Amino acid sequence: MTEPCHPNSVGKTCILKTDFPSFTPEGDTVYWSLGQQITDAINPSFPSHALDILQVWNCECETFQYLAIQGMLPVANVKIYCPPCACAIRSALTICKNNSSDLIKYIVRVDERLPCSCCPYSTVVETITSLLQTMQLTESDQLGRLERDLNIGLLKHLDRQWIEKMLYQLESKPPQLRSKTSLIQRVGQLVCESASKISKAVFICEMDYLRPVLEMSAFPKLPRPPRVNEIYRMQKSSATLPWKIDYLGTFTPKNFKAEQE
Repeated sequence: MTEPCHPNSVGKTCILKTDFPSFTPEGDTVYWSLGQQITDAINPSFPSHALDILQVWNCECETFQYLAIQGMLPVANVKIYCPPCACAIRSALTICKNNSSDLIKYIVRVDERLPCSCCPYSTVVETITSLLQTMQLTESDQLGRLERDLNIGLLKHLDRQWIEKMLYQLESKPPQLRSKTSLIQRVGQLVCESASKISKAVFICEMDYLRPVLEMSAFPKLPRPPRVNEIYRMQKSSATLPWKIDYLGTFTPKNFKAEQE
């Protein structure tokens, strides 16, 4: 859960700039990053039958062993859902870049159902369109000298098909002004919908919209209200079993300030 973000247009290419702001700090001094904590909680590992394949060594079957193992990778596909907020998108892309591996693959889905303070409903289509245009400018080699100052590799972590389908829906039925209660209900629907269709999903959202979801009657009562920069794991083993919520800890925000004594 994040703090509200100040207005900051996604724009063409700006989220790819090396000095562009995000919710989390980057660099070698970040030992317990948000992405690392998420990866540790997922704990991706080879299934037992993959280890059995590796233990059977035969020079004649080495190619088949390799193909069999490659067919099992990655063992975890994680979808990161974030609002059309430039800082949230950059934070999600950074998680993907720093934590994706052969075992686990992260991909970002920008979803307008996750509201944010910096992107009013009237600019949602323009904001998401700019992401698609950034991909198109890159693929058509039209960035020119700008490319030197951009981290183009981040683009591969955006779910382009998801973005285009969302744009199609928004252009067919333009977004409308909603009450805060309605916005929170849509976030809850997205969380539940993702749980039924996707085994592993991450939601980056402002606390004002995500905390009420955790406090809904469908979820177990928490010992205390969730706080900003906290990480929670929500699990539902099957449709008939109740939800389970675990507190995982906190992440250090980029604008962290120590409390004055």
